[in-house]
Amino acid sequence: LGVAMPAPRKSPSRRRASTASAPVDVPAATPTSTTLDPSRKYTRIRGVVYDVTDFEQKHPGGAQLLSLCVGRDATILIESHHLRPEIVQKYLKTLPRVEGQNEAFGPEEAFPKPLDSALYRKIQARVREEIVEPLKASHGRTPSGRGGCVFDAAVVVAFFIGALARFWYKPDALSGCVLGLAGYWSGTGLQHTANHGGLTKSGFWNQFWGWLGNDVFIGKSSIEWRYHHMVSHHSYCNDAELDQDVYTALPLLRLDPSQELKWFHRYQAFYAPLMWPFLWLPPPTGGFL
Repeated sequence: LGVAMPAPRKSPSRRRASTASAPVDVPAATPTSTTLDPSRKYTRIRGVVYDVTDFEQKHPGGAQLLSLCVGRDATILIESHHLRPEIVQKYLKTLPRVEGQNEAFGPEEAFPKPLDSALYRKIQARVREEIVEPLKASHGRTPSGRGGCVFDAAVVVAFFIGALARFWYKPDALSGCVLGLAGYWSGTGLQHTANHGGLTKSGFWNQFWGWLGNDVFIGKSSIEWRYHHMVSHHSYCNDAELDQDVYTALPLLRLDPSQELKWFHRYQAFYAPLMWPFLWLPPPTGGFL
């Protein structure tokens, strides 16, 4: 099935109710196989298994983003990351399908799927009508949601290099704080956008800037970040059992009222700021699982 990171740790016992709307049409493609080839890459979307091997390098967001779907049910991941479902449908129609291998990807997720929600569809429509279409009218083309951040990225990189040089030349409390701020800015203003595939229109350069801003500047892992943030957080946003951004800090930080209340949580407003610099530790040391 290709290399896949572990799924979120367990299925929640409670599920959010969603308002159902018209069912999503699954593209009708011609089945090309009934077996899974270990040398190829597959994903499952809406109960249909697709071979994405040849499409990986053609994916508009870059191969590194499509790789998040490999070996798993990617329905929620795909639907929560694409503003225009009709574009997704167009591409899915071109992908080879594999019949009779649905069970190889585990049971269907019980978590509500984004496009089954009338509210989610309405929000998508409003974003297209109130943001995308006006931009299309003013720029003469349909915005892709990617690129246009060259100056912003250059400022972040220049500030980090300057702060690093200052700390190298004269290490003190002030230069250390400035370097910490530069690292924070790199994490939120450079690698976050790049690893989401939105900094440039090139998948290669998004991967490069994501690596530079994450792995090099702040010593984290861009690969781990994409799984932690995009597969977990954006797919199951704020769910206390599936969103790793919510439960990774347990038991020291309680970020959801459904989590067990400890006596020391009443003081977390005071000690939490001292913990934030160390929140990168749980994923590579076991919290990621």
